[in-house]
Amino acid sequence: AQSVNVSIDPSEVSVKEINQLYIEAWKKGVKSLYYQHSVNAAQKFSRDILECRACES
Repeated sequence: AQSVNVSIDPSEVSVKEINQLYIEAWKKGVKSLYYQHSVNAAQKFSRDILECRACES
């Protein structure tokens, strides 16, 4: 078993989905789940670029 770091963007994830994440992690034997309810500017910029590239394909 292990610990897992999870980054969560609150504008894209519901409370129900976070709860499901906890349950699935528990079922899989994850000992601790660390999450952050934010996205920094670099992550947002990177995500925007990826979304833009996906639209061009």
